[in-house]
Amino acid sequence: MAVELSCPQCQSVLRIAEENLGKKSRCPNCSEVFTASEHFDSNETNSSSLLSREGSTASASQQLGQIVASQGESTSDRLSSFTDPLLGDDGDSRYSVIEESNPYAPVSPVVGEPLLETGEIRPTVIAIDTVIESSWVLFKHYWAMAVVTVIIVAGVNYGVGFVQQLLSVAVEALPGIDPAIQVATQISLAAFAWLVGFWVQLGQSLVMLDLCRGKGVDFARIFSAGSLMLSAVGAALMVVCLLGLLAAVFVGLPVGIAFATDQDPNTIMTVGLAGVGLGLIPFIVLSIRFSMSQLLVIDQHCGPWDAVATSWRITKNNQITLILLLLVVSAISVIAFILGVLACILGLIPAMLAVGAFVPLIYAVTYLNLTGQITVLPNAQAVRA
Repeated sequence: MAVELSCPQCQSVLRIAEENLGKKSRCPNCSEVFTASEHFDSNETNSSSLLSREGSTASASQQLGQIVASQGESTSDRLSSFTDPLLGDDGDSRYSVIEESNPYAPVSPVVGEPLLETGEIRPTVIAIDTVIESSWVLFKHYWAMAVVTVIIVAGVNYGVGFVQQLLSVAVEALPGIDPAIQVATQISLAAFAWLVGFWVQLGQSLVMLDLCRGKGVDFARIFSAGSLMLSAVGAALMVVCLLGLLAAVFVGLPVGIAFATDQDPNTIMTVGLAGVGLGLIPFIVLSIRFSMSQLLVIDQHCGPWDAVATSWRITKNNQITLILLLLVVSAISVIAFILGVLACILGLIPAMLAVGAFVPLIYAVTYLNLTGQITVLPNAQAVRA
């Protein structure tokens, strides 16, 4: 059964499952963290339970008036916690939506079950139509901020790449430099460029998560993932090692056996291609199962192994949906590229910027749905898979 309580910070009315009382919760409006049981008001719950699921808004208002009169409470106190009775109060209700036309609605734009505290994950089966629709609504409302975020990230990557090229040319031009030192310098510059790109990419994901939670955008967040870099890089290397092990099993080992038994180049190539074909689907599946590890690091502050293991857990019952979502994203990218080329080539830049902003939003919405968190849409809507 769901109970209602008020956020101690912004006084928004929240609905939470009864079994979660006593646990720490986060308000989706002001991000205030509090223990639910400390702010539970049984009178409000009793009042809410009188509102029939089948009753109309008018009859529910009359019942509310009777409750106020019988308990001697002020009308303003009761109206501040009123929610639409048509949404129900059953235990399966995970969120509620306050319609703008409801005269009793609180000022808060979103009313719903508080977001889970850091470290608490609720794996959820997602629907592809919900993810795409939510992402599109967010993109239509926040497209400018999302595109600016992508431009900043791309600008940083381009600037670092330009400096890397300049330094590489300068190193090559040094007279009498040891070839080993030259190679080591080139590798170090490439690693530095990759780390910077990875750093701002994590920051971009933080910005997209903020947009999906209705917090607006803070461009400084693009450069705020430094403290999480060690865990994020560790998780990335772990995923690369696991995928590399898969490639070794399907491709490396058969090719090695073929080379040892029959050194015919055609035979070796045939065995290699066969291994690639057989390992392609497992490779895609594993990539999808580990795809949420980076967001788990930056959002839940997971360690490398915990992020990979949790990603595996939350994607367990969503493999087909995630594969279809990957195909949809690929199709969107191809269509945008074609349209950009057809628009006299000049349309290619805005098309790619739009895709570069839309795809991370899809990624963020997918993550929130998979972990059972709320996606806050504009115009007073809250969506959970």
